[in-house]
Formats: sequence, C-alpha cells, structure tokens
Amino acid sequence: MKLRPSARPSRERGAALILVVWAVGLMAVFAASAARDASLDNEDARFLRGTAIAKALSEGGLRHGTDLWRSGDRAVLLGTLLCQAETGLLRIDVAPVDSRIDVNLAQEPLLEALFLELGADHATARTAAAQIADYRDGDSTPRPHGAERSVYERAGKPGGPKNAVISHVGELAYLPGLPEWLFRAALPHLTTASSSAVPDDDYASAPIKAAIESLGISQTAKGDAIRNSPHVEARALRRRAVSSGSQANLSGKIRVRAAARATLGGYYALDAEISGGGAGKAGRFLRVDSTSTRPGDFSPIDEAPIPACDFQGPDTKQ
Repeated sequence: MKLRPSARPSRERGAALILVVWAVGLMAVFAASAARDASLDNEDARFLRGTAIAKALSEGGLRHGTDLWRSGDRAVLLGTLLCQAETGLLRIDVAPVDSRIDVNLAQEPLLEALFLELGADHATARTAAAQIADYRDGDSTPRPHGAERSVYERAGKPGGPKNAVISHVGELAYLPGLPEWLFRAALPHLTTASSSAVPDDDYASAPIKAAIESLGISQTAKGDAIRNSPHVEARALRRRAVSSGSQANLSGKIRVRAAARATLGGYYALDAEISGGGAGKAGRFLRVDSTSTRPGDFSPIDEAPIPACDFQGPDTKQ
C-alpha cells in the first residue's frame, strides 16, 4: 500500500512565505513613512529658513526706506520701490502717515466704511466703529452699537474701555466687537500719529480710497469740508492728544512698509511709522509691526524686469 505524503511541510512553507511577504510589506510602509517624514522635515526647514531670510531682507528694506527719507530725496521716494536682492525680492512702500486713518480723529462713518471695504458685514463694521469711538471718548455712556464697561465684562474683559486717547492701534485688539481677522486686516490702514480726520488719499491704500469714495467725499471739497471738520469730538480728541504729548511734532511723519519674498520660499513684512527726520535728521520710530504680506505685493510684477537692490542689506546668504 502506497502511503500518502504529508501536507504539513507544504502548509509550513506557505505560512512562512506569508510571514515574509507581510514583513517585507511592513518594512516598505515604515520606509515610505520615514521618507515622507524626512521630506516634510526638509520642507519645514526650508520654509523656516526662507522666512528667516525674508525677515532679514525686510529689516534691511525698512532701514533703506528710512535712510532714503532722511536723505531728503522725497520726490523719488514717495511711492513703491521694487528691487531684486541676492536672496529674494523686496518691496518698499513709503507714504505720509496722513495717508492712513487715525483712530483718534476719524469719525464713525469712515471707520465703518473701511471695515466694510475689508470684508466685514454691516453689523460687524457698525459695531466695531462705534466701539472704537466709545473706547477713545472720555465718558462712560455707550453710544448705539458701542461698548462701555458692562459689555467688556460680559465678554470677559474686565478692564473696560480706555476712555482716553489711543496710544497704539494694537489697543483695538481688546475691543469685544472687533474680530481678530478684521483687526489684522485693518492694522496696515490705521494710525495714531496723523494730523487729519480724513486721510490724504494721494497716497492712501485702495481700501481707504474706496471707503472715502463710498461716503461721497469729493476730491476737491474734502479738504475744507472734512479735514478741518468742526466735529466736536474730533477737535477735542486732537487737543487732548497734543496736550498729552502723544502726537507732538505732527508734521514730517511717514510710514514705511517693507515686504520680502525669499528665493527659498517664505514671506515677511514689516510696517513702521517714523516721526521727524528728513533732511538728514535722525527721526524716531513710533511703531514697528510685523504684518502678513498681501496678495498684491508681488503678483502684479512677477513678469516685469526688476532692478537689483542698490543698498547693503543684512547678511542673508543662503
């Protein structure tokens, strides 16, 4: 009688083959995961280095814009300067501070119009403008849609409104009715250092120009009708600001914005306000803020020939 061969060795070989295939597959998964993590780490490192280079480049641009202003060459400087550095692209914008909206002097309709231009709905824009007015006035009586101490307390902000001159636009982040996204969007368009209740729209940003136009303020009449407004609150705030010293030396203030795009990738922008200066004078920095770059900073000029930067910037070698 012929014996039937055992099937056990065959089953064992099959099981061993399955284990080998499973182990190889598992190692392949681990290898792919490690490669992906390494790639992500490299991308993160490249982005961080690019951002650091862009920051250093924007710092150099800020100093260059300030130096040009101090040299007295204002006819050349006022406007936009674009240049290509070894490590990236730099944009410098210089304009009088009066081209921004002063949060101490502007009336509510202008503030509301700006917030609308920046994308806020009517309720949010109206509330934010009224709360700025309540924050800066000297009384504790809330205006329609405004906010005094009780509103701040309900929002978990027990300090209440300042009820005094706003020293820095960063104070507006404390308003309960001003969303963070809107605060950040409005920051480049606001100041506390202007001498005018309505901005000089010759150098104003597009949202400010649109806000002024939406209020029906004509280019020819707005100087007499608005800038020298008899509005009681604006005039009182002006007197309080000057007497407190927060707006001494109202003439000669400029704003300088330097935005950089690193060749490695990464963006950075700095925004400064400077008082005095010009004609060789040193001047004084009123504020310096880091801000996000805007979509229009570089996209319209990508295909245009850009001159090389002609100043010695910081050491940003790649």
